[in-house]
Amino acid sequence: MTENHGLAKKAAFVGMSKGGVNAFNWGVVNPDKVACIYADNPAVYDEDFAKIPELAKHDVQLS
Repeated sequence: MTENHGLAKKAAFVGMSKGGVNAFNWGVVNPDKVACIYADNPAVYDEDFAKIPELAKHDVQLS
C-alpha cells in the first residue's frame, strides 16, 4: 500500500477519551510505526503521563 498508493509508512493515531490513552500506550511500544498522535480529551492517568517522554524521545508528535 505504501509503494503502490503512496500511503505513509507510519500511522497517525486519533484517539478520544480512553482511545487517546490506548494510542499513547501503543505508540510507546511501537514508536517506529507511529508518526503522530492526536488525543482529544484523553483519560490519562499518572502512569500514562510517565510514558509520554518516551514518545518524545522517538519524535512522535502529540497534539
